[in-house]
Amino acid sequence: MTSSFNKKSDSVLVKIILSAIISIIILIAFMMFAAFIISSSERFYDSLFIFWYIISGLTALLTGFIAGRFFKRRGILWGSVSGLIISVIVIFILFCFSGFNINPYIFFLIPCGIIPGAAGGIFATNIN
Repeated sequence: MTSSFNKKSDSVLVKIILSAIISIIILIAFMMFAAFIISSSERFYDSLFIFWYIISGLTALLTGFIAGRFFKRRGILWGSVSGLIISVIVIFILFCFSGFNINPYIFFLIPCGIIPGAAGGIFATNIN
């Protein structure tokens, strides 16, 4: 019985790591797209946090979908976890680039990651 539990825990760990790697790749792609848009026009620089909310939400939605497809059950749980991971990564990046200043807008990214992540996980588990 112990070996069965170890196989399940190893499988869950591999799925979480694989989902995190895919989500980081998606996050980097969205960040490069946003950096291109912002650098091409200075009028978008004032609405930088709106881009971060959009990027965080879209990435969390996609990673919640990926996590839901990997686990095939409990989509809301695994989608929320993947959305939280993305939110923490985005907050860490913003925290580093803002000169380690705490901005209250940064912490609004947590629900912007968890809610779409859960939605993506629910959507993925309900698709055949």
